[in-house]
Amino acid sequence: MTKLILAKDEKFFEDYFKIKCLKTNIFYSGFSNPPVREELEKSFTEKLKSNKYKLFFLARQSHVLSYSQIRFINEKTVEMSYASLVTGQGYGSKVVEETIKFCFENEIDIIILYIAEINIFSIRIAEKNGFTKTGKVELRMLQQLNREILFNEWILRK
Repeated sequence: MTKLILAKDEKFFEDYFKIKCLKTNIFYSGFSNPPVREELEKSFTEKLKSNKYKLFFLARQSHVLSYSQIRFINEKTVEMSYASLVTGQGYGSKVVEETIKFCFENEIDIIILYIAEINIFSIRIAEKNGFTKTGKVELRMLQQLNREILFNEWILRK
């Protein structure tokens, strides 16, 4: 049985760091190297203290499987990002599903994702969870490819 946990302190940092250091996460975040531990820890702590962010961890027993983050654009709209330690076992989809439930139960009406057009797995997760493309796009530099990639905006309304 998996459970979505809202992070309220630094005890999840090690799991967050592991996830952020995964090759696919580094790639789709646009970086060529893993994050610097001290800088990521500072960012993590700032997000925990901020009213603009909420960090969630999907765990089974005491093992973290994936995480999601929402950033408030306004009181009814958030942008979500997510990643998993393990791929191909449904944990990415599950953390998105559970984060959607949290949002809708807490008066958040709109959830936005930005997904690289080459990220087939995240596109499938978005579609499975009811998101639709808005037509809005952004070009973002992916350092490992040394070129810009199209990111599509996906939206889910309550």
